[in-house]
Amino acid sequence: MLIQCQLPHILVTTLEEFRSSGVNAPSHVHITYYTDFLDDKGIVLVGADVANSSKDVSVTEARTLLALLHSYYLRPAGYAKVYALNHEPHTFDFEELLAEARAAWGALARPPPAGG
Repeated sequence: MLIQCQLPHILVTTLEEFRSSGVNAPSHVHITYYTDFLDDKGIVLVGADVANSSKDVSVTEARTLLALLHSYYLRPAGYAKVYALNHEPHTFDFEELLAEARAAWGALARPPPAGG
């Protein structure tokens, strides 16, 4: 998946479609952050839409992707990896990140237990 941030929007497409269509690649998931209550209530609402035509991303996968995005951009330990990737690439361990993301993806993508 390829993620393009144009805050307050995040667009998600497949790497293959981005390679073939560039900026014209279709968005499979469109995430929007609503900051209307940020100053007054201290909260930001988030909505995510999965394109009806998307055969590449399910609703469960979109939820999992959103949870992973938040874990890397909103937690200090997660953001340290984002920072290293962008500002200190010589210290960035892609294999470690990939293993961590795969483990988290598997845990997040599992359906909740019945009755819970």
